[in-house]
Amino acid sequence: MRFKPMQAIGKNKQMIGVFGGLNQSSVGADNEFLDMKNVSSRLYPSLTAPVANDDFYTAEKPCQIFVKNEIYLIDENSIMRQRENGSKRILNLYRNKLDRTLVGMGAYICIFPDKQVYNTATGELLDMEASYTQSGSISIAPVSEGSSFVKIQGTNLGKAFNKDDVVTLSGFTQYTDVLNGAKAIKEIGDNFIVITAVDENGAALRSITEERGVKIERKLPDLDFVCEFNNRLWGCSSANHEIYASKLGDPTNWNSYQGTAADSYAVSVGSDGNFTGVISQQGYVVFFKEDYIHTIYGTKPSNFSLDTVQARGVAEGCSRSLCHVNETVMYVGRDAIMAYTGGMPESVSDKLDLRWTGAVANQWRGMYFVDLILGDTRTTYVYDLKNNLWMKEDSHTNKLISRFYSNGVLYESYADDRDLYSRAIGLSDGKWFDVDWYLESVYLEEGTIDQKKVHSLQFNVELEVDAYFAVYVRYDNDVTWRRVASVTADRRNTYTVPLKLKKCERYQYRLEGHGWFILYGMSKTIGKGSER
Repeated sequence: MRFKPMQAIGKNKQMIGVFGGLNQSSVGADNEFLDMKNVSSRLYPSLTAPVANDDFYTAEKPCQIFVKNEIYLIDENSIMRQRENGSKRILNLYRNKLDRTLVGMGAYICIFPDKQVYNTATGELLDMEASYTQSGSISIAPVSEGSSFVKIQGTNLGKAFNKDDVVTLSGFTQYTDVLNGAKAIKEIGDNFIVITAVDENGAALRSITEERGVKIERKLPDLDFVCEFNNRLWGCSSANHEIYASKLGDPTNWNSYQGTAADSYAVSVGSDGNFTGVISQQGYVVFFKEDYIHTIYGTKPSNFSLDTVQARGVAEGCSRSLCHVNETVMYVGRDAIMAYTGGMPESVSDKLDLRWTGAVANQWRGMYFVDLILGDTRTTYVYDLKNNLWMKEDSHTNKLISRFYSNGVLYESYADDRDLYSRAIGLSDGKWFDVDWYLESVYLEEGTIDQKKVHSLQFNVELEVDAYFAVYVRYDNDVTWRRVASVTADRRNTYTVPLKLKKCERYQYRLEGHGWFILYGMSKTIGKGSER
């Protein structure tokens, strides 16, 4: 009897020289990973360790970081320059949560909720709000006969204010409709202010005195979130359902309505929910709620307009995830991490399977560094916008209170750590030598659910001296990782690590190591087996 010759089972060799990032969905590509730690795509298409996050200064106590030409440190009750001879200024409030909103405007650092302004040029710390309460007799009289300019004079009456401030006057018992209300200060001295006022008939006021009860105030609304745009501060209040803008060039005046292009601005918002964040973007200001995006267009109060769209906005507790990465606004929403360039935002986190309760983020070298609060831990994830990849760095339990980008450097500070950290490319080209890392592949089925034989698996890895690298595998539904190869580098070199695997339906590999590395590529030779 003659039998038909059996055909040899073919082998298929595949090369992978372009690596993807995290993919925690049900189906992933061969070059993607279910999990990783301390891996970066900055050498794409290869993978390597992240740039080292080096400590550069030890503060007196944990603090927030702000950079305005120099580094400034803001702790629970003070602000100071980071340099050793920097003088400390005491803030109005004691904030042990270290959760102040810090906004730069010209030479100023505007500090909320303290409502103070630090002048970086002079070192002065000024209050945005100011008030005078009458403590003795004051006089009110025209500056000259028949004049509409009225001088209000009393001991220290003008000391807390500035020329052109718009203040609210109250407590006048004479000319109540004329003197009580918002007035612009035309001239000022320590003991007087000059305003404009005429009686109900348009005539000049007569000279009068007031003995008690007069109050003069420069007030700011209580703001939930604040940003700077076009030389104004912009803020919002969930309690009042309003959006505000300061007077042009003046962070202390929010009630100036004099009919000029420099006026303050306010508008009511009718959408449901609390405000969750604000940022400027491509010539306009964008206010977020969890389910709405409110955009202010225009260049001056007379042409400011509000546009509202229903879309996924910033999640509660994630206002500090808002930042620009190149020309894109990135932020963490309720159930997705979003990219926004105007119009409608888009999710970039479909490959992540995570549930977060808070986030702090900023950008560095075209990547979005976001610290996600996941239960009791915080983990840094990095989104590479250019290559559309998610990478993962380390997890920790210490609360990140500052992540600030300036002049090519990413600064960080933590709630329980006096050390301050920075990430930058320096003389070492950012190599991180003392780093533990791993990569865990997706489940690999090689295009068939049949049994298959992995004849060879090779990895091309560059290691620094004393760096360590090991390969682990597991098969089918096994939960145990088995080490199948390892290398310890005795010199800087590129190593090819070959290995053979057993027959299986599917498998995973895990690369694990310590020290600086570059993963250039891998290859695998697969032989098809039977259905059993």
